[in-house]
Amino acid sequence: IGLAEVLGADESWPLVLDDVLVNTDAERIQRVQRLLYQASRHMQILLFTCHGPLFDGLGADARIELPAPRRAGQPAADEVVSAG
Repeated sequence: IGLAEVLGADESWPLVLDDVLVNTDAERIQRVQRLLYQASRHMQILLFTCHGPLFDGLGADARIELPAPRRAGQPAADEVVSAG
C-alpha cells in the first residue's frame, strides 16, 4: 500500500491485490483490513480472493462472484446440451 501511495502521488493508480493474505492469521488480516479501508479513501483497490468471508467487513462498493471453474468435458452452466 505504501509503494502504491508513493508511485501514485501525482495521480491515483489502482492497487491490484491477488489473494495476498491467503496464509495470514486472523489478527493480521484485521489489521490489514483497516489499512485497506483507509487506503480506499484515496485510491481504487481491486482485491481478488477465493476467501471472500475474510474481507466481507471492508464494505466493498462492488463484489463479483465468479462461477467455479468447470472440468474438461463438462458443459458450462449456461450451455445448453441437446441429444439427438
